[in-house]
Amino acid sequence: MDITVFHRDFKTQLLVIRTAGVFFSSQVILNGVRIRAEHGCFMVSNDVGIDVAVRLKGHWFSPLPTVTIDNEDVHLASYAGWGKSVTLSRTV
Repeated sequence: MDITVFHRDFKTQLLVIRTAGVFFSSQVILNGVRIRAEHGCFMVSNDVGIDVAVRLKGHWFSPLPTVTIDNEDVHLASYAGWGKSVTLSRTV
């Protein structure tokens, strides 16, 4: 699943996070080009041309990774509704 990241440093570029699958980890794609990870982070150039670090942290309970761009957390989706859709009550 591809998720577009909306961030103030990437207004004119397309920054996409491809979520992890069974045989591969999460990937960062900038303008259609897959970026290789170096030492646990992805170095990408922002709109001004400055290299910024993008870090992904996976979770067991969620298919969406936590994205950190230049030490700032970026929220891809709200986790508030997850897990609340199933009630564990039983009618007698």
